[in-house]
Amino acid sequence: MKKDEYINKVANDLIKAMKTAGTDFMLPWIKTGMPKNLGRIKSKDPYYYGINNLVLWIEQDKQKYSSNIWGTLKQVTDAGGRVNKEEMRKGTQVVLWKPTTYQDKYKVNHGGNKIGDKRIVNSVMMRFFWVYNLDQTNLNKVEKLEGAKGKRDVETYVKNTDVSVKYGGDRCFYVPSKDFIQMVKKSKFKSTGDSNATQNYYSTLLHELTHWTGHESRLKRDMASTFGTDGYAFEELVAEMGAAMQCCILGITSKPKKESAQYLNSWIKNIEKDPKAIFKAVGKAGSAVKYIESLQ
Repeated sequence: MKKDEYINKVANDLIKAMKTAGTDFMLPWIKTGMPKNLGRIKSKDPYYYGINNLVLWIEQDKQKYSSNIWGTLKQVTDAGGRVNKEEMRKGTQVVLWKPTTYQDKYKVNHGGNKIGDKRIVNSVMMRFFWVYNLDQTNLNKVEKLEGAKGKRDVETYVKNTDVSVKYGGDRCFYVPSKDFIQMVKKSKFKSTGDSNATQNYYSTLLHELTHWTGHESRLKRDMASTFGTDGYAFEELVAEMGAAMQCCILGITSKPKKESAQYLNSWIKNIEKDPKAIFKAVGKAGSAVKYIESLQ
């Protein structure tokens, strides 16, 4: 599959999920846990990040796989297993994005450079791999679905970042200019569907914590866009995906932040207009989570 075909396929799959489930489109993924890489299953960080995280979430939900562990044919073989014969042609494509630098020459006069002068080109190499869910192999009994099981204390997780959190009022938000998170008191949160009040509180806090990583002293995302603009909606999508990833890692099952409903149509329109936007959003959400993880 060519690069543009892959990007369009991922974007279309996500748009379909958004249109079908609304702002709950991430809920099935939160319940199943972060996709794991079979080759890193015993490491401290076995998870897929970036667009691969999203691709495997969508495929797991679509195929109703019970495992959230994925591996290449070689990884399955190295683990002592095999891909079931009838599943060999049913792999899922993931992609490796690798920054590269190479030397080239100017082909036209440009600025103070002449044709033939040397120049350094920064690029990104894109390589595709086929992976298989453990349900597609004879290894599917090795480790079943991780799901939303508690692994770490969320209070400690947040405290380790040294973020400033203030309580009171009736809204939750992050203030970039003063670098603090404003949270409604925990006692004010209510249960919703499969999520209890505590889970809803923490998922909201993790949403705001993802915003917090975008500060100019941290990951320097665009935090200046005003409400109603595409930039503002994009940052909200980054925060929602970042919160979803952290909910998986920490074992929290919770619905998306209720305010996100107002951004859904904007997300869909932006992705339809620019399919690469979802790659950017998921990449930035993954970077946010990795930043928070580095503080633990």
